[in-house]
Amino acid sequence: SVPRTAVLTINEIVKEPWQQAQQKRRDIQPRVHRGWFPYPFVRAWTNVLQRELEVAATIQDLFSGRPVIYTMFLGYDEVAHHSGVERAETLAELAKIDKAFGRLARAAAEAERPYRIVVLGDHGQSQGATFTQRYGQSLGELVTSLTGSDDVDAPGGVDEGWGSLSSAATEAGQGSGMAGKLVRGATRGKTAEDGTVELGKERDEVGRRRKSKQKKGEEGPPEVTVMASGCLGLISFPDIEGRATLEQIDARYPELVAKLRSHPGIGFMLIRSAEHGAVVLGPKGTNYLDEKRVDGDDPLAPFGPRAALHVKRTDSFPHCQDIMLNSTYWSELDEVAAFEELVGSHGGMGGAQSHPFIIYPSEWTPPAQPIVGAENVQVQLCRWLEDLGHDEYAEQPDNPRRLRPAQDAATAAPGASGAPAT
Repeated sequence: SVPRTAVLTINEIVKEPWQQAQQKRRDIQPRVHRGWFPYPFVRAWTNVLQRELEVAATIQDLFSGRPVIYTMFLGYDEVAHHSGVERAETLAELAKIDKAFGRLARAAAEAERPYRIVVLGDHGQSQGATFTQRYGQSLGELVTSLTGSDDVDAPGGVDEGWGSLSSAATEAGQGSGMAGKLVRGATRGKTAEDGTVELGKERDEVGRRRKSKQKKGEEGPPEVTVMASGCLGLISFPDIEGRATLEQIDARYPELVAKLRSHPGIGFMLIRSAEHGAVVLGPKGTNYLDEKRVDGDDPLAPFGPRAALHVKRTDSFPHCQDIMLNSTYWSELDEVAAFEELVGSHGGMGGAQSHPFIIYPSEWTPPAQPIVGAENVQVQLCRWLEDLGHDEYAEQPDNPRRLRPAQDAATAAPGASGAPAT
């Protein structure tokens, strides 16, 4: 109901600053600055408004007999990013999502057609003090000092909360009524030419409001771009045509690669060499992925037995960045160092972030082999739908669908034959 949702929303907005104060009073570490505005309102959107809308819309779909329904709950992910992975307030949000699942299960039991529920967690989260907190400078600042360039653009990432809110504003702004006009007016300065609303993009990689001198790229591409997704860093050189090679980067910035690979907060870097193909550089060794050999200590060893497969798959993407780097993973502490100001993060490798899961009915046919890669997840989900009688998901003769072995899954680009993109 509207009154119930309004009360829950206000409670969430008030509760967030109080929880911030409690973490500070108890000196809980690691923690990041969250602020009293606008984050409490973003959290209220993901953890109350969006959750209630998702539940209501899904129940409506259940009672209307829609054959396949997909919905997403961001609440735990949003709070874990800012509060920590297993903090009390984070686990409380997980319990609320569990209650939402219960509401959906009860509604499904009353629907006219049978429904089965599958829960997919596409990643976990890994915790740790951020790169900036540990070393006193952000990844963008480090790259600036090593390249000597005054044209390094390091825009801040937009977390899932802002992304979800932007999507909702985009859809609402396309309406023809008064509500649509109000949304268009409120987001006029944050709307792209195609009508897409982009909220939360005015801050840099460590959450500071970006100054005009940090926006050189608006007049043309910057010399260097540094971006982050959790403990994954992405560095590109827009004025170098195509993907820059190790040799080109070394010639232009002699200190960059050497200093990055020896930095204590960087576990490994993926770069393409003109001579050796895909190479992974670490502080004490190199993994030549294409040549299938390792010199010194394998920099991927701390990241698990399938790390090389996943990195090689990333290297196969047509838009793989010039330098892909992952923070150090401190296995004894189970910690990473996010390049964004997030306590819990995902995007790179190391720790629980690398452990997705699927919960499915026990009587269903289990996968014939371990599922590696998003493409194989889609294949398996389509197989289950076909087993349930959804013929539109059946395998087509001109597009055979199969679970790719780990080796193939690591090198298949999205959309390749037999590996549908998700």
